[in-house]
Amino acid sequence: MRIAILPMRTALPLILLACVLGVSSSATAAEDLWQLLDYEDMEVLAKIGVTKETVHQRAVTAIQNALTHHGDPNVRATCAKVLGRFDVKTAAPLLIQALRDPEAAVRAQAAAALGVLREREAIEPLSTMLANDASWENRVAAIQALVAIGDGRAGTAIAQALVEDKHWRVQEAAAQALLDMDQKRAWPQLVEALSDPADPVRMAAARVLGEMKEQRALDALGDQKPPVRISVATALGRIGSKKAVKPLIDLLGDPDAGVRKSAASALAELDSKKALDALEKLAASDPDPGVRKAAQEAVEKLD
Repeated sequence: MRIAILPMRTALPLILLACVLGVSSSATAAEDLWQLLDYEDMEVLAKIGVTKETVHQRAVTAIQNALTHHGDPNVRATCAKVLGRFDVKTAAPLLIQALRDPEAAVRAQAAAALGVLREREAIEPLSTMLANDASWENRVAAIQALVAIGDGRAGTAIAQALVEDKHWRVQEAAAQALLDMDQKRAWPQLVEALSDPADPVRMAAARVLGEMKEQRALDALGDQKPPVRISVATALGRIGSKKAVKPLIDLLGDPDAGVRKSAASALAELDSKKALDALEKLAASDPDPGVRKAAQEAVEKLD
């Protein structure tokens, strides 16, 4: 019988996989093979559907050791990812330690793994990472991990990032996180963010306040940028308060067509007959066909 010989690059992940699944009982083999694996091999291991019931403990030990000691940051990053995929609860202290790894990619994967594990002991270290990590991508990763853990204690750190972080993507992620975690007590920070110099931050704050049905979204009605006013108009429709009717009727005269269209749609959501006259005029005379259509649809819904 002829035995097929696999190329070494193909064989290595398969041999390690055998160790992981418990087919091989050689801890030494797992340790030795680990040192030969490069980033692509590790990606193969990270994508397999191994569960905590089938993970070979000796291989897990090798992965944990590599996370802490391996000299290749790509390997350390993938080790963090694998420990999250394997749902290895005992790895939490090592992953928390990896949040201080000198390589940004390792810190990001460690944060993601802690989120997957929903490790509550990581709330404070992740909050520290959110406040201090030099990489804005990693600060976003910290926010996502805190949301995944789902502990309300993280709300303070996330609200602080909304108003103090210097990167709009982090602030935008923080605003969404406050909504996902139902942190209505963070409305002062969201209102403060309505005055942020970055357009996406003001838009996100207005949208989140609307989703929270918080009337303080009205504070952004006078924003100079049309996209922000559009976000505010949409938010006012979601608030569902009759106090939003008058401001939205005023927005029907906005110089920007997108704002007028959003205001018309929002008024339809509020179901207020007071807006019928203004909407009928808009449907009949607005120069923009999209606005006329939105106004007409609102009239039909309210009539």
